Amino acid sequence: MVFSRPLIARLSGLLLLGLWLTGCALLPPPGFEIVGENARHSDRSFILSRNNRLSLYSMLGQVERGRVGVFANPAYINGSWFLLVENNTSNSDDDADEKRFHGMVALTVEADGSRFTVTPSDYDFLRDGMLQGQVSKQRGGRPIEAAELKRETATFQLTESQFIDMINAETLVVTVQGSSRSGTFGSDNQARNFQGNLYDFYQAVRADAGEG
Repeated sequence: MVFSRPLIARLSGLLLLGLWLTGCALLPPPGFEIVGENARHSDRSFILSRNNRLSLYSMLGQVERGRVGVFANPAYINGSWFLLVENNTSNSDDDADEKRFHGMVALTVEADGSRFTVTPSDYDFLRDGMLQGQVSKQRGGRPIEAAELKRETATFQLTESQFIDMINAETLVVTVQGSSRSGTFGSDNQARNFQGNLYDFYQAVRADAGEG
C-alpha cells in the first residue's frame, strides 16, 4: 500500500474555521480526534474518530462553523472500514430543514479515476449509545452528540482499497445523496484537512495492529 505522503503533508495540521457555539459561550472549534485504540465493545474491537469536517458551506451556501455541518468520520470496527457520516444543524437555525438530507440513501466518491457508490449499512454505529459512551468515557471528553444540535447520521462501509483511494486522490469529490436533497463536496466545498485526517486515521489503525 503506497501513500502520497507529500500530498497528505500539505493537507494535514490545518485548523478548522470558525467558532464552536455552545450555550452562550464561544469556544474554539473541535479538532479531529482518534479515539478507541485497543478498545473493545462486546466482541468488537474498534477505533473511531470524531470531528472530521467534510463541508465548508451549507446547502444554502452559508459558511459552516464548529459542530454544525457535514462530517465524515472514519472508523475501523471488527476488521472493517467505515465512514460514519453526520449532518448537524443548529436547533436555533430557522433554515435548518433546508440543510438536511432527510435520510441519507447513498454515498458516492470520485477519487481521480476511481468512482464508487455505497448505500448505508443496516447498523448505524453513530447510534450505538454503548459504543459511543465507552469512547467518551475513555477520553473523558464531552459527549459526541450535543443537545443543541439536530443530527442525522448514516454508516457507510468501505473496502480498504476504497479508503486508500480517498487518501491518495489528487482530486476527491464526495456526494451524499439524501431522500430530499444531495450535497456535493469537492475542492470548493471540502475541508482542507479532510484527506489528511483520513491518512492519520489509517496510520493509527496500522499502528494499533502493529504494522506501523
